Amino acid sequence: MKKQFCSFYLNRYLLGIEVLLVREIINGIDITPVDGAGEDVTGLLNLRGQIVTVIDPSVKLGFTRHGKNDSNSIIVLKTEKELEVYRRNGISLQNTSRDIIGLYIDKIDDMVETEESAILPAPANVDSIDNKYIRGVVKLKETLMTVLKIDELLKISK
Repeated sequence: MKKQFCSFYLNRYLLGIEVLLVREIINGIDITPVDGAGEDVTGLLNLRGQIVTVIDPSVKLGFTRHGKNDSNSIIVLKTEKELEVYRRNGISLQNTSRDIIGLYIDKIDDMVETEESAILPAPANVDSIDNKYIRGVVKLKETLMTVLKIDELLKISK
């Protein structure tokens, strides 16, 4: 079975999440910081009247927090309610959130399509990312794409 992934960069790492989890990708929107929010929360944004919590996945993944630049994007994820239609049709997907969440990333890349069987188990300590956040890796022509467990990434830090 074919799987499609939205690939993106955080620092120098090529990462991917299933395309079916992505509502949209946006650029150039101001994020309002929130006092007292968790370390991984970048802030909030107003997206056509809906409030989106924007998180920085680099914090949980143990990367250096990145600064704002012209290539930054926000991947807005579908909510659990939006994913119900896929699940009713037998499509297995990771959990996201009841609320609208955006991932603050360095740069969006291509859509990657691969067979499910081409998703290889993550080797120990992939680029120092904790394996609990890694679903697997996909070998591309010139690099590896690390496929994230978005449900783990969205869990609230204790």
